[in-house]
Amino acid sequence: MSFLALEGRHAFVTGAQGGIGRNIVKELLAAGCKVSAHDLRPAHTAAEADVFDIQGDISDEDSIAKSMRSAVEHFGPINILCANAGITNEQSHPNIWEMPLETWENVYKVNVRGAFLTIKHFLLAAIKAQEAAGAELENLSIVVTGSECGKFGQAGHSEYASGKAGLQYGLVRTVKNEIVRINAKARINAVAPGWVNTELIGDRLDDPRELYLEAQAIVLLGICLASA
Repeated sequence: MSFLALEGRHAFVTGAQGGIGRNIVKELLAAGCKVSAHDLRPAHTAAEADVFDIQGDISDEDSIAKSMRSAVEHFGPINILCANAGITNEQSHPNIWEMPLETWENVYKVNVRGAFLTIKHFLLAAIKAQEAAGAELENLSIVVTGSECGKFGQAGHSEYASGKAGLQYGLVRTVKNEIVRINAKARINAVAPGWVNTELIGDRLDDPRELYLEAQAIVLLGICLASA
């Protein structure tokens, strides 16, 4: 058994076809997990025995509920949820007074509503599995992908920053007190990555000014963590 003891666990990953998502899937497979890889986009990688590709919409309740059921039918009860899916538009950077309502609502629909629905139906599936087994699931855990801009903000992206802040502070800190009501050892955490060189970011990291601002944010984050 490995240090993480994840062999044979079933993980459900949203946003699995994105840059971060693909690497989450890769690392979970390396740890011995079976992975249900969910995305709005079709899979563009070769099929693997321990990967079940699911195409669906996390912002649609019927769709994500169906996706969870399909995953359970394929690999059995889900132990781990990586609520990773998220969108933003790095080609446009409006001030809040210039931002179209449609932009705000589209980002919140995926990033906030989508995370809520994904967590909701993951936990409903866990409750059903535990009732059927007469025992708590092992390693019941949720990891939410937040963002450093959820802590520091990001000019031109109030919709994205505020949504991520809501997830990694309000949602995670509330669910941690609720999830133990269904499983005594269950847990939820958030990770808050900085910029990652993915399709979502495009070529913005080629701009020296962006790299400078990113470096400043990392220094501030380090100071905050060191003083916590």
